[in-house]
Amino acid sequence: MDYLDGKIQYNDSLELHFGNLWIATMLNENSATYESIRSIGIDIISSEYLRQQITNLYSVVYNYLKTVESSYEQLLFTNVYPVISEHIKTIGYYGKAIPLNISQITESNSLKESIKINRNYIFFIMLEYQDAQVLIKELIRAIENELAQYK
Repeated sequence: MDYLDGKIQYNDSLELHFGNLWIATMLNENSATYESIRSIGIDIISSEYLRQQITNLYSVVYNYLKTVESSYEQLLFTNVYPVISEHIKTIGYYGKAIPLNISQITESNSLKESIKINRNYIFFIMLEYQDAQVLIKELIRAIENELAQYK
């Protein structure tokens, strides 16, 4: 944004930053163990707390993250990427991008706003992932504590 706001001059390191405008997140959870436990019967887990937390993680948290990502993807492809693509083109396979017209890029309010929307959404998604990470770490500790009782 500093370049677009005229605070710094164009330099080739900006190509990586422009390239990062095409980055999106993708949740890829491994639910095989959960599905196996579910098929056997979740009651195999004696702790009510663990049953609730595991079910919450797979049925609520992961589904929520997928919904957030889907909304973000829709926003990107319908609103953000078209505007960015008018001003910036990728070079190579993701990673770098360059302005189509260096003199016009800093004057485009729609580009600046699209980049802000993109950045804000990425920050939001990263916060949601951090919240999920906290829940997962708490769940791991609870599972370890439960297993320690059987040693």
